[in-house]
This record gives sequence, C-alpha cells and structure tokens, in this order.
Amino acid sequence: MHFDRLVATTAINSLNTATFLAHIGKNRVPVPLFEKKRVKLSSKATGDNDYLPATYASFNREDYIIIQAPTKENMIDFWRMVWQDGCKLIVCVVEQSQMTTENDAEKCYQYWPTKPDTKMEIGQKRFTVSLVKTKEEKGFIIYDLALSAHLDADVTAGKAVAKDDGSVDIGIGDDDTKPRHIIIFHITNWSIGIWPDLDQLGSFIKNLQVKRYKS
Repeated sequence: MHFDRLVATTAINSLNTATFLAHIGKNRVPVPLFEKKRVKLSSKATGDNDYLPATYASFNREDYIIIQAPTKENMIDFWRMVWQDGCKLIVCVVEQSQMTTENDAEKCYQYWPTKPDTKMEIGQKRFTVSLVKTKEEKGFIIYDLALSAHLDADVTAGKAVAKDDGSVDIGIGDDDTKPRHIIIFHITNWSIGIWPDLDQLGSFIKNLQVKRYKS
C-alpha cells in the first residue's frame, strides 16, 4: 500500500505541469510530459523555446520519439526536432481525412509536400522540405523527402535526385546544413477506434523495417 502510493507520487512529481501549462497552446490534449523524457529543443533563432509535445519512447535507447500531430502553428517545432535529433524515418498514423492544409486545430496539418517536385518553405524559409518521390502501397504511402536548414542566408544546399535503382542521392551542400534524406510512412486509412487491416499492417511493418535498416 505504502509502496503503491510512493510510486504514484513519484510519477506525478516527475511530470512538469508548469512547463505544460506555460505552453498549453501547443498541446492537442491535456497530457503533461515526464520532464526527463520530453524532447527539448535547442534555441537557434530569436523567439525559439525548448518545448513541443513530444517525448522519447521508454525503451533502452532513445531511438524513438512520440509526438502529437503537428498543427500549423507548431509545425516549425516539429521540423526543428527532426533536424536536431537527426530523425530519418517518420511514421504518420493520421488517416487521410484528418489531414488538412487549413488552419484547423482539430486536424493534423499537412506538414510535408505530397505533390511531385514540390516543396514547402517553413518558418520564413528556415527549413525547406522537398518531395523527391512517392511510392503508393495498399493502405499506406511512402514519401522520400529532402530536408534543408537555412540558418544563414549564405548557405547553399545540394539537390536531392531520385535514381533509377529507387534510391535517393542527395548532393553535398556548401556546409553542414546540406539536405538530409527523410522518409515518411503515412498510414492513410487507420480510423480511430477501429482495428487496422492486419494484411496491410504486415506489409507496412515489412517495408518500414527494410527502410530502417537501409537508412
């Protein structure tokens, strides 16, 4: 009995409710994060702060991040996180009908380009996300992207090119902010409260593992 109370008290005390309340507008749901596990962003530009609704998964290694679906307002923080932590694979489980390009806080903002040979400029061109190629599978789509960071106006970046063998070649930029190859797996029809199609899920996991080992 006393042990259970101690564990519960320790867990509650590990939550940083002050930080959560100070940035409540960046959270879709009222769930504070454990301070030791939350992702903390470094400040690179005026106005930056270290908060976004993301936490490292509780595995032996902090290889995985769980984050609430980005809104139009905090999309820049999402890409700051991707760049800072060197994320290579992103899994989006928001069904297509819940994605939006409008300022709708109830839906997930479309935070990457989906049309061929298009790009998104994020945070007054602080980041550029370019679509290199897509591959449609049953129940999910694989997007190959190039992510560039522009913290200095003099920085020029390389160019991402899809090669004949299906791989993506990203040229070398003028410095360390050269484009990075990012892959997004988007499960397009997994509705809330409904079990996913197991055949589609199996194919998704297989493709994800292949990309993970190649990245």
